[in-house]
Amino acid sequence: MPSVLIIDDEPNIRRMVGALLSAEGYDVRDAANGAEGIAAIADDEPDVALLDLMMPGQLDGIATLTKIREGWRELPVIMMSGRASLSDAVRATKLGAVNFLEKPLSPEAVLLALGSALELRRSRRVTRALREDLGLTGNMVGSSKAMQQVAEIIARVAPTDSRVLVGGESGTGKELVAAAIHEQSSRRDKPFVRVNCAAIPRDLVESEMFGHEKGSFTGATNTRVGRFELAHTGTLFLDEIGDLSIEAQAKLLRAIEAREIQRVGGNKTISVDVRVIAATNKDLSKAVTDGTFREDLYFRLNVIPIQLPPLRMRGDDVIQLIHHFSDLQYQRSSRSKLQWSEEALDLMNRHTWPGNVRELANIVERISIMNSGGVVKPSDVAAVIPTFVNDTKSTQIAADSDKSLSDTLDEVERNLINDALLKSDGSVAEAARKLQTDRPNLYRRMKRLGLSAILISISCLSALAVSAGDARATGLHIQPNSIDRQLIYINPIVGSISGTGDTIANTDTIANTDTIANTDTITSTDTIVTPDAVPDADTTSPSKQKQPTEPISDTIEHIQPLLSLVKTYSVHKFGFGLTSGRSFNRVEGLPVHFGPTYTYSTEPLLIRARAYGIVRSARSFKLQAPHGGYNNHIDAFIGPTRSVSIGARWFRVVSPIESWNMSEPENGISTFLLHRDFRDWYQKQGVTGTASWQLNKKALLTASYGLEKWSSIDARDPFTILRNSHPWRPNPIVDDGEFKITTFNTIIDTRNDERDPAVGWFINAGYEYGYSPHVTRTSFSNVISPDRVKYGRATADIRRYNRLSPRNQINGRLYLGGWLHGDELPLQRRFSIGGPGNLPGYDFRKAIGTNDGLTCGAVSFVAMGMPALCDRVMLAQLEFRRELASQPYDLLNNPAIRIRSAGFTVNPQGVLFLNAGQGWRLSQSTPYPSRLKADFGTGIDFGLLGIYAAKSITDWSEAPNIFVRVTRRF
Repeated sequence: MPSVLIIDDEPNIRRMVGALLSAEGYDVRDAANGAEGIAAIADDEPDVALLDLMMPGQLDGIATLTKIREGWRELPVIMMSGRASLSDAVRATKLGAVNFLEKPLSPEAVLLALGSALELRRSRRVTRALREDLGLTGNMVGSSKAMQQVAEIIARVAPTDSRVLVGGESGTGKELVAAAIHEQSSRRDKPFVRVNCAAIPRDLVESEMFGHEKGSFTGATNTRVGRFELAHTGTLFLDEIGDLSIEAQAKLLRAIEAREIQRVGGNKTISVDVRVIAATNKDLSKAVTDGTFREDLYFRLNVIPIQLPPLRMRGDDVIQLIHHFSDLQYQRSSRSKLQWSEEALDLMNRHTWPGNVRELANIVERISIMNSGGVVKPSDVAAVIPTFVNDTKSTQIAADSDKSLSDTLDEVERNLINDALLKSDGSVAEAARKLQTDRPNLYRRMKRLGLSAILISISCLSALAVSAGDARATGLHIQPNSIDRQLIYINPIVGSISGTGDTIANTDTIANTDTIANTDTITSTDTIVTPDAVPDADTTSPSKQKQPTEPISDTIEHIQPLLSLVKTYSVHKFGFGLTSGRSFNRVEGLPVHFGPTYTYSTEPLLIRARAYGIVRSARSFKLQAPHGGYNNHIDAFIGPTRSVSIGARWFRVVSPIESWNMSEPENGISTFLLHRDFRDWYQKQGVTGTASWQLNKKALLTASYGLEKWSSIDARDPFTILRNSHPWRPNPIVDDGEFKITTFNTIIDTRNDERDPAVGWFINAGYEYGYSPHVTRTSFSNVISPDRVKYGRATADIRRYNRLSPRNQINGRLYLGGWLHGDELPLQRRFSIGGPGNLPGYDFRKAIGTNDGLTCGAVSFVAMGMPALCDRVMLAQLEFRRELASQPYDLLNNPAIRIRSAGFTVNPQGVLFLNAGQGWRLSQSTPYPSRLKADFGTGIDFGLLGIYAAKSITDWSEAPNIFVRVTRRF
């Protein structure tokens, strides 16, 4: 008979409702307040609870409901009230109430609500039973230290929404870990959607993940909801994530970053709230190095790494799992429960289990079916595992072996020692006890066998590793490590941990440790594990330091008991950067930036710093101006999501006066190949402080204040491939002076893809206020006069991308910029609408320079070079794009050529465009004509570059212009 608990402070309500339900066959109990109700539930959980919203005391209806949901999640609760508002009902529903009844209660409403609640209760029980039968409830079996550490990590990460990457061999239970995280999270009552990435055909990944609209491609007869939508508000488990193609990884990355998707063939952006848990049996860090897995996606997924140990490294967990699977077989079938002999269990425990837990479950099921109902004997185990006698852990050796007796005995001894070390969590003393020998004798045997294998158990918190990533010099880094257990093979002749001059970088968090430096080189080792804090060790005393002759196995064993003390980690990384700054230009040639880098990271804080010196290939290789400069940065990212950042920069660099949205590669290629540098340049030095706030994935606010000195810089004659006999256009004389610059900037980005956007908005708007007490102004007539300058200017770049169909899209852009108030803009802060980025049909700047009649454009006069002259500009662009069929471009898909790895798209896009722009010169001292300029054109975009042809509309006599863009037009 169903049981009902009535919790209400009104005795009449309890009596009348109780009489009604008793007459209908319910087992009824009641409680006068929330505390009594909680006690009654704890004593005997009912099937349904009727709870009054308005009750006196600390535990009113809402508080009582909260406690019920915390302790008894599956108990349906029906709220009752006579004075509740709509907001109260909504609040109760959000807290988990299944229904809300208004007083005075009607018998029909009460009985109907109870019937629905009981049906929900039965459905929940059936669902849980099915999940338990499938083994997806997250109930993990095993009490080994490795599994205890995994359970601790799950308990910590489950209440959060952080992404988790589960690693481990096939069959270790990665899906079970994902289910455990979901069950222990606040999303436990929401969908848990599993996706086997390895089983999805390459061409259907986008449809499976994001869904598709009816008619979007051949065979799409109906609208399909993708896995991301199915998992909305719940958890999405991506199994075998390492098997996704590079193209699918890019689409998945965008969905994870933006938390929004777009169905194939649709033009509507769908927001999704999904927690992503990924799993793989591959080494993704190696896949990143090999170029088969995207580094940015790896870092997005690898927020919380969990590495599952293989079954052969879990000790006596094998026995517990055998009994667990035996119980499951007993529940699923009518056969008698398996009884295992000690000898059979011992044989099972000695098997290496290459298929891990999955193989063990299958073997137990096989034995359950084949067993006649008696006790499982060793012969039963050998019958289902015929290869057992040849197992590497077995001491039985085939008689026809070609090995000598001495080699055979050595192999047996090596296997026994390895097995003892594995079961002892790397403790040599414990392994010696298991082998019934003393530790010195075990060391001597390990050295004789060439075996110094130490198994170290850590909790994915800290590791000391020798690495050389990101083009930095090899250094010794402290890094968080996701490895739960790592086997380190060390040549027995190596006597100490070494780095050949390297020192421990984490001086703040590794206190009182032994000094590790200037020793021999480690051979045949991947990772050295050390705790973040080793108490009670004296590094000041030479007698306390590790001697080079001490066996490394002793060193590891000494620190192993302290690994359990590690609670938090911090990361110190030192490196060296060597890079080219911007691109090749006529002032610097190829600027080279080089210098040390440093990163410090803890859970709430990330600090990045670099100190770069600059030398320029067009001049002498010196750091002093004008031959060189410096560009130093330090940035701190704060908070759990590191959404707030504070930074400083001090610099002496060469900067372009105008860019017209040209990319750095475009300017560099045109300069290096064609002897055509479109930009003008000036030198600035000073210091700038910046603060930014990432509101969410789509919005960024930035403010900065800087003290800068601007000055002219002469043009050099760097080597170029073509047209090197032509003289360079002279660099302009700019406004020299010291400026105080305050800027505010906002970026809103809802695009589906930054590199290849098809839908969404991009808005970049900013305001700049500049002040200088003394500026040497350069007027149009080349008259130089000192002046004081205060000015304000603003810019706004607004872009909209629209997908019309799976293959067609139309994009628009509006760029506005100009003077707002104060004095006339300095020459370095004026605008131009000309250039290859905006009005590509105009070849506006000649090698020497003539006035080509552009509207307030960046022109170069014979007498003197003058860059951008506009005080205000407006530019509008419109383009239509259509994805072309892959033929005849299949060459781009040829993996042997790997042309796509350089950035080319799979299917090129045809482009039709229209541009219009105008600039205004507000100062009357230097008048300049102002009129609208427009052109139209067409082209083809290959992703990495586009080839276009444009024809002027306002100057029809102008010949068509052909040009190349290295990136998208906008």
